[in-house]
Amino acid sequence: MKLSPEDKEVRTAYRNLFSTPHGQKVLAHMLVKLNWFSTAPTEEAIVLQNFAKWLLKTIGVFEPDNVESIVRLFFQIPLKD
Repeated sequence: MKLSPEDKEVRTAYRNLFSTPHGQKVLAHMLVKLNWFSTAPTEEAIVLQNFAKWLLKTIGVFEPDNVESIVRLFFQIPLKD
């Protein structure tokens, strides 16, 4: 889907905000609080996860075109014992 000029401006603003070290720390904290890394046992948790999806889509990350890039990133993460 083609973005409107206003949506492109908003995406750029979000990316600028979250591209800094502090912004990335805040985004990570938000994603944890929004249940991004866990299952959603309640309707409230599902709503929070959907907001996380919206946020990542607004940033321009959570897009079908990025699936292969995202999967490659999974395997750059070291395994925990």
